[in-house]
Amino acid sequence: MVQIESAFLSCWAAKEFATDIECSRGHVSCFSLSWTPELAISIPIVDEGYVPRWSAEEEAHIWHMYADLLGAEEITKVNQNITFDLAVLLHRNRIVARGPLHDPMIAHSVMNPALEKGLDTLCSLYTREPYYKQDNGLDANYVIQDFEQHWRYNAMDALGTARLKAPLELCLKKNEAERTYAMDMRMSVIAKRMSAWGVPVSRAENARLAAHFVPLIEKLDGEITGFLSSDRKDRFFETLALERATRRRKDDAEDMATRQAVRLEEAKDAFEELNLNSSDQIVALLKACGVPLFAI
Repeated sequence: MVQIESAFLSCWAAKEFATDIECSRGHVSCFSLSWTPELAISIPIVDEGYVPRWSAEEEAHIWHMYADLLGAEEITKVNQNITFDLAVLLHRNRIVARGPLHDPMIAHSVMNPALEKGLDTLCSLYTREPYYKQDNGLDANYVIQDFEQHWRYNAMDALGTARLKAPLELCLKKNEAERTYAMDMRMSVIAKRMSAWGVPVSRAENARLAAHFVPLIEKLDGEITGFLSSDRKDRFFETLALERATRRRKDDAEDMATRQAVRLEEAKDAFEELNLNSSDQIVALLKACGVPLFAI
């Protein structure tokens, strides 16, 4: 218990920590803390054979320390797939996380939405951490076969998460994705509560809204696509090329005009139809149409 209390004190002193929970048989089986990229601890809740690791008083003390740390407004929490972990803690343990939150999975997905976003992928891309985990189950009802391995993986997950924060922050800045990431993290708080408590749904109201909005969406989709059949198409390509030319590549020319000319040819060659899921195409279209854009 002294070592556990010392770990919590280290997290408080660092003002930032990474954490990870593991679930088995429908409950949190252990959780981990990492207050530096070199140190982590796994704190078991159940022991070999699923017997309680602690007395009732000791376990309550551990949970209270964890709840106080997660609830501290001044402490930064780092967690991979934060929506799941915090939803579990909210629903099963009534623990509410407050203060700054950071999720490497969301940060990575903002920049690379098409890539895998598991912790193994992130560690291989952004750190020098070798792959350390074999499949030990992600389901909350997973039955632990090797408790020592289970705890070791738990600690390594927190350690890997801690090591991801700095390089991902640098990548977000270089890719000018900080604002998008901040918005996604704000949405994760809502998603956490939705995961924990669900969302009330009225099928009748959904049907009424669908009847109203689906025709409008289809009409708007047609109008947006139709914009490119007019003289706006040339302005669209020029604007798209200009936007893309601002992002330098290793083999790029020094002057902006040359880069824009290259991007213009690339955009025209690759274009088949307007991609409404492409943010740079939508921005280029709106600018080509003279729509004023404001920072959110």
